[in-house]
Amino acid sequence: EIYAAAGNTPGLCEGLSCGWVPGDFYCKFATPQGLTGEYQDRIFKRPSPFGKFTDVTSTWQPYPGGLAPAATFLDADRDGDSDMLIGNDFGDHFLWINDKGKMTRYDKQVGFLPYAHAMGWGIGDFDRDGRDDLMLADAGPVPLYMGVVPAAGLPAQYQEQGLKWGVAAATHDTVVWDPLVVDFDQDGWQDVWLGAAAMAPGGGIADSGMCKMPKNPPAQRDVLLHNTGQSSFQAQVGPIPQDQDIGFAACPQSVFDLDDDGDLDIIQVRRGGALHIYRNDSAEPKTAVRVRLKGKAGNTAVVGAWLSAQVGSITMIRHITGNTGYGGAGNWFAHFGLGPATKIDVLTIHWPGGATNTVTDIPAGSKITVSP
Repeated sequence: EIYAAAGNTPGLCEGLSCGWVPGDFYCKFATPQGLTGEYQDRIFKRPSPFGKFTDVTSTWQPYPGGLAPAATFLDADRDGDSDMLIGNDFGDHFLWINDKGKMTRYDKQVGFLPYAHAMGWGIGDFDRDGRDDLMLADAGPVPLYMGVVPAAGLPAQYQEQGLKWGVAAATHDTVVWDPLVVDFDQDGWQDVWLGAAAMAPGGGIADSGMCKMPKNPPAQRDVLLHNTGQSSFQAQVGPIPQDQDIGFAACPQSVFDLDDDGDLDIIQVRRGGALHIYRNDSAEPKTAVRVRLKGKAGNTAVVGAWLSAQVGSITMIRHITGNTGYGGAGNWFAHFGLGPATKIDVLTIHWPGGATNTVTDIPAGSKITVSP
C-alpha cells in the first residue's frame, strides 16, 4: 500500500503567530486552516506487486491531512501489521494502530503532547528495555517519548522525558529536522544526530518563526546527542557549515557507510543545494553488525519489519522504517553496535505479517543479508 500524506502549508511566515507555552515553543495561524477533503490523507492499494493501484481511503478512513506531516512506519503493538506515526507541523501528532486494515488513532491516551511541530520521527530503544522510544523533530524543546509498560487496553504507551535526558536543554532554541538514530560510536547505545534548520539566541526562536531574524544569529550547528548509557544524552555541536543560511535552512539527511569501514557516516543537503558529508572515524569501526533484509516484490526493502538482537544479557531493537522525516531517507538496514561484545548470539527478524526467523552467532564486523 501507499500512504499519501496531505500538506496544507502556506507561504513562509504568512499569518503566523509564534510564542511560548510552558515547556514548548508553538506557532499558530491567525486564520485557522480548514482541513477539508482537499487536504485528505489518502491510501492506495494494489492486489499484486505489478497491479493497478486503487484508492481505498473511504474504506480505511484516515484522518484529514495536516501541515506537511511526517509519516513513519513501525509495528508499535508487535502484531505483525505496520502501524504509523503521524506528525503534523503546527499541530498534533498521533499513533495510528493498524489491525488488518482497521485504523485506530491514539494520541493523549498513549502519552503524546497535544501540540508540537513535526519534521521527522526518530525511533530507537535508548534505555535498552525492549520498548520503542520516540523523538519528534520539533521547534523549541524536542519531545522525547520513552516507552513504558502500557496500561490495559492500550497498544503502547510513552512518557515525555526530554528534560530528564538533557534533550530539552540541548534543543531549546533550535528548529531541527530528520532525527538520525544511530549508534555512531558503536558502544551498544543508540545516539541521535539532529540537523539544525535554525538556531536563535536564548528565547528568540519565536521571532525566527515569524521571519524576524536576529541581526547577529548564532552559527547554525547540528546537534549530536551522545547516549551516555545512564539515562541521559550528552549534547555535542557539529561543525559550522560554510554555506549556512541565517534563516530557516532545510536540511534533509540520512546515514550510509561512505568508506565501507563499518561505522556510519552522514549525508545532508542544506537549503541552496549544498551537499554535506560527515565522515565518522570511530575508534572501533568493526565492532558492529549490519543486517539488510531482502523481501519479496512489492516490499523488497521490508519496510515495517523489526529486529531484535540478543547480545549476552542485552536485547537491542531496530526498525526498518523507510524514512527519517520530511525530505530525509531511512537507512534500509539494521545497524547494531556491539561495544565490547564479539558477536550477536541470536538475531530474530520479525517480518511484516508476523512471521519470524532467527540467525545465530553473528561475529562483530559482519554484514549479512537475510531473506524470509
